[in-house]
Amino acid sequence: MTNDNIAQLRSLYDSNSAYQAIFDYLAGRTQNRSVMKVDRVVQQLQGEATRKDVIDLSKKLEEMNLGAFIVGRRGKPSRFEWASELTQVGRVAAGEEAELRPYSADEEDSEDPEDMVTHEYMLRPDLPIEIRLPADLTEREAQRLGEYVRTLSF
Repeated sequence: MTNDNIAQLRSLYDSNSAYQAIFDYLAGRTQNRSVMKVDRVVQQLQGEATRKDVIDLSKKLEEMNLGAFIVGRRGKPSRFEWASELTQVGRVAAGEEAELRPYSADEEDSEDPEDMVTHEYMLRPDLPIEIRLPADLTEREAQRLGEYVRTLSF
């Protein structure tokens, strides 16, 4: 990563509040992934950045050789495949770090935010139930699930 690329990242961060929200989201993640799904980022930012913002920034990052933007086709989502660690890209853009390491699958955290987590709930004293939910379940998703469960009573 050249000093010119670091300057470009920081310039992008300062140029646009949506880009800043995206970089802050990346910097705040605890897990590195090789792929960032566009719609997932939009969902996580809840109105701070649009789908267009994420795609535009992804294309700019591709021009900087930080990865490749791939348009979704045939049921596959639009996504950005990282050549650098996504958490560090966010931190460098925000001025928190001064260099980037190339992405390494060996260093990828095993837990993906899209992984499922099993929760056990004692519905009755003798009836535990398990439910698998995304590890990064949003409040809106939890509300929708609760509304669905309310429709199940007989």
